[in-house]
This record gives sequence, structure tokens and C-alpha cells, in this order.
Amino acid sequence: MSAAGSLTQPVTAQIKLVSLTTTPAAIQRVLESLQAEAPADLIALLGVVGEPPLPHRAEAVITQWPPFLDNCHPAAITALALLAEQDGAWRSASRAWAHLGERTRTASPSDAAGAYVLAAVAAKLEDDIVEHARLLKVAREIDPAEPRIVLEEIHDEASAQQRIDACIGLHSADPAVEALIKSNLAIGQVLLPDIDAAERTLADLPAEARDSMPVRAARLNVAVQRARLATLDQRPVNGSELRRLKEDALTLRDELLAQRRFGESGRLLMLAVDASALLGQRAAASKALAARRPEELAGSGAEVLAAVALRIGAWRAVIDIADAAPRQPPLQRLRAAAAIEAGTAAEADEAIAYLDLVVSSGQEGALEAAFLRLAAVIRDGSHFAWSVAASDLAIAEGHERIAIIAKSFELAHRHADYEGAYELLDGYSSHEWARSMKLRLAHRHGNHSALREAANAVLEAGPSQELRVECGQALARTGDFEDAVRALAGLTQEMDAPPGPRAQALYLVVRILGPELDRWEDAARYHDQWSRAFPGDTRASGFAPMIAHRTKRD
Repeated sequence: MSAAGSLTQPVTAQIKLVSLTTTPAAIQRVLESLQAEAPADLIALLGVVGEPPLPHRAEAVITQWPPFLDNCHPAAITALALLAEQDGAWRSASRAWAHLGERTRTASPSDAAGAYVLAAVAAKLEDDIVEHARLLKVAREIDPAEPRIVLEEIHDEASAQQRIDACIGLHSADPAVEALIKSNLAIGQVLLPDIDAAERTLADLPAEARDSMPVRAARLNVAVQRARLATLDQRPVNGSELRRLKEDALTLRDELLAQRRFGESGRLLMLAVDASALLGQRAAASKALAARRPEELAGSGAEVLAAVALRIGAWRAVIDIADAAPRQPPLQRLRAAAAIEAGTAAEADEAIAYLDLVVSSGQEGALEAAFLRLAAVIRDGSHFAWSVAASDLAIAEGHERIAIIAKSFELAHRHADYEGAYELLDGYSSHEWARSMKLRLAHRHGNHSALREAANAVLEAGPSQELRVECGQALARTGDFEDAVRALAGLTQEMDAPPGPRAQALYLVVRILGPELDRWEDAARYHDQWSRAFPGDTRASGFAPMIAHRTKRD
């Protein structure tokens, strides 16, 4: 994770819930209902959309509106609207849902209001904000208590408590609507953050709702946020789960792209990129980000993808995304942080001046600018002066951790006052972030006593896999080879660990057991495991001749 990524807070403002449930399974259920209740209407519908139904035919059927649709069973229009959604024909889907709403207005006001909300959502996906507002107004006039109206009126930037308050007390007999309610509630709980509560909320759904698009997206947001928080708290993460999350996010993104739901697909791309980065696979994360579509940068999409680019250290991508989008303060802040890392000296100085201006102004975004300004201080080779204003703002807003980490770095690297940095961090020694920062500073300092003490303090807390590697390296550097092996041996056996730290642990154990401790048979056993687990790791093949010679293996 980049310096900016390591200091900034967990992602909370970039969650966008998938709001529609369109899937082939949902269409199939409607068709089965139609077959049971109005088989003649099913035959008529299949006559125009094909058997099996072809989503791309729905738009033409809705445009032509054959006469049988005026008197058919409502499920036939529902199926047609869902097929149009599946094809990304949002204007046609909106027309079909509005027609269904008008048809059922008298007989079932709640269903009619729900249909008008779906028409409004489809209009919004076609970027027709005026029609979206009109249709939502109609829905509200029919039945203001319809849950879909409440959910649709939750703003993308709503706070955790606003989301939770909106969802509390909402219920629906329709599994699809209940899934939307629970998914929105879970997102609010993620933003608190209360990850355990979010997981319980989603687990409480009936089985038929758990594979809907909103629930799948919410589960991914919950799981990736749990991994982000674990990484920030420097606790272990599950590498196998992160690999699955990445693939699941990309799969759901492909489904959303096929439906031209770019605002939502961009968020799924963000989750996939974050999952790769949390695995330590920066190249894979950058490759995934490079697959972004121009349409995914519309609206707030540019900010979402520029922010994840900053987290993975893809500086040029941040600048390219910001430059391709309309000029907005959030993007300008992210661009400034990237220019500090990858721009010319003049561009970096200009970026620092811009961040200082935002911090001192107290305007919206000042806290984020403070985080980015402090991150500039701790980057390797930084020559930027300490910012008292940024530090004071971070502390005043409850983010002391960020200010203390940056200040300790400033003391050690700008003033060579390592003892002062250690003393500052010792005041927060009950926190893992302070212990790990002391470890990293001691590593740079080369003070073996401080390094040994810091490594042992970090190990006592059960740190993340990456930190365990750092502790093993530290103990090897101080000549405590047996302790280093003990620190790393468990990690070498963690099949679910992220591949980077586990491979590094195997490398270090082989290197210590063999050349340092002359325990070549033990080294050979770990080397065999290393070679099987990471056949493409050239370091393992480079050790093979030495292992064979020392153990007299063929």
C-alpha cells in the first residue's frame, strides 16, 4: 500500500449498492409464474421474444407494443421489463415498468408504486434525471410507504446512521425488496463500521434472496471492508478468501457491464483492485484497474477509481483519470497526491501548496487533504516540511494515529532524532500501529537493541502476515536466527496466507536454516515446500543447486 494509502482511512464513501435484481433466475421465476397463472399470455410473449426468451428482442417489442400487452397478465409485462433490463435497454425498461404501474394502480397501489420506482431507476440509468424525478413523484403519490421509494431516496453519500435509520422498520413480503432493504442496512452497518452486524444482516435473508445482485454486491463490500480494516489494524488476512472475492467482484462487474450499469460496475472494479492490493499483488491490481471503461468514470466513478489507484500507488492512473474527468475538488486532491509522487519537482511543490490551502481553508475535503499532506512527509526521499495545520486537524477530528505516525517519521528522517521518534511511539505502545512503526524505524536506524525489542513486541500481538515477515527479517538482522525461524515457520504453513508474505517467509527460512545455521536437511524440507507452493519463484530454483550439494541430493 502506498504512503497515502497507509495513512488514509478505510474506504467508506465509495460504496454504491447495486439497486436492481435483474438476473436470468429472476426472469425464469416470473415466466414460471406466468405459465401457472396465464399460460396463453406466456405463449403470446414467447412468440415475440423467442423461446428461450432473447433479451435483445425486448426493446423492439416494447417499442411496438403489440395489442396483447394491453390486456395480458401483469407478469408478462414484468418479464418483458426484466428482459429489457438484462439487455441494458433502460429507456424501454422504464416504459414497461411505468405501463405496469399504471395498469395496477387501482387494484394494487403498493405494487403500482413499486413498478413506478423501478421505472424511475431505469430512467436514471439512462441518465434521464428529469424523468427519474417525475416517476418517483408518481410512485410517492400512489403509496408513500412503499419501501422501494424509501430505498431509492437514500443518497449515495448518505452517512451510516442515515442509511440505518432509513432501513429500520422497513419490511416487504417480496423477497427481492426484502433483499434490497437488508443490503442497504448492511451497507450502513459497514460504514459505522460494524462488520459483524452487517454479516448477520445478510445471513438473515432467505435462501432465495442471497444470490440476488444487491446481496452479492453487499456481501463483497462487507468482506473487502473487513480485509481493509484488518490490514489497517495490521491483523492477518485470508488470502484464499481475497482471491475468491476478487474473482466474484469481476464476475459481477461483467454482468453489470452487459446491462450498461456503469456506475455500479465501477465500484465492483474498485473492490477487485482492492482485493488484489490486499493480497500484495500490485501488478495484478494495476492490470485490473487498466481494464476500466470510460463509461465507468462518469459521475462519481472517476473519484472512486482515482482513489483506488492512489491506494495501490498507480500514480499515472490517478493523474490520467483526474485529467479525463470534469474538474472537481475531490479529484484535484487525489491528483495532487499523485503529482507529489510522480510529477516534476515544480508540480510536486504546486501540489503541496494546493493541499496546504485546502487544509487551512477548513472547506469540505480539508481532512482528506490533511491525510494526503501528512502522507507526503513520510514518502521516501521527501523534502517537504512538516505541516502543523494538517497534524492539528487530523488530531482534532479523532485521527491521532495518522498524525503520530507521520510525526515519528518526520523526527527520524528529517531530524535523525530516532530516540525522539521511539519515545513518541512508546506513548502509544498499546496500539499495534505504534509498535509496527517503531519496528520499521528501528530497521532503518540499524539499532539492533531497538530492532529486537520492537520485533518481539509486534510478534506478541499476533500481527499480520506482512508484519511477521518484517519481524523475521528484523530478528535475522540482529543475529537472532532461531527466533527468526520461529517467527516465520508458522506463516510458511498457512495455506490461506497471501502469497507474497508466505513466499517471502519460505525464502527467509531456507536462507536462515541453510547458510546461517548450517541446518541443511531442515532447509531442504522447507525448500521442497517452497518449490511446490510457488513453482514460478526463481529464488527457489536458484537455491536448488546449493541444497542438493549440501544434502548430497540428486
